[in-house]
Amino acid sequence: MSEPALGTALLAAVGLQRVVEIAWSRSNVRRLAARGGVVVAHDGLLGLVVVHVLWLAGMVVERAVLEARVPAAVASVALAGFGAGEALRAWTFATLGRRWTMRVVVRRGEAPIRRGPFRLLRHPNYVALTLEMLLLPLALGAWRTAALVLVPHVLTLARRIRLEETAWRETAGTSLP
Repeated sequence: MSEPALGTALLAAVGLQRVVEIAWSRSNVRRLAARGGVVVAHDGLLGLVVVHVLWLAGMVVERAVLEARVPAAVASVALAGFGAGEALRAWTFATLGRRWTMRVVVRRGEAPIRRGPFRLLRHPNYVALTLEMLLLPLALGAWRTAALVLVPHVLTLARRIRLEETAWRETAGTSLP
């Protein structure tokens, strides 16, 4: 497969992954809310969605309009890091199971997960997302996109983490480890 076709396939796969995650998250939110989970109204999700849409669109534009390409050695290293991020996300999803959502949902008296990647990292999914946001554009030669979305991504994640930790403290009566 040629480099442009491989890049297009990767972008399509990541886009499809996001659509599947949205459906899975919605299902999990409904299930958790039905079991007494509190869905935090202003949880910073909109900012994350906007940054992700701009991230995907930026890579598409750079590849289609600017014909962004990257040397194979750079792409290989960036793809390896991206793969590590994807593995971390998969481990996080497997650990959280039906508790994984894109929304912040907490249940009174419920303790945060402390197994799997949560033994090592406080917010493993956010670490994985940051690796994705940086390394996939670099693997595809879309360095402008990586540079432009990194700061908004980090700022939206910082806000999201504060909101999430506040929700755990105030609603669930516990703190994240």
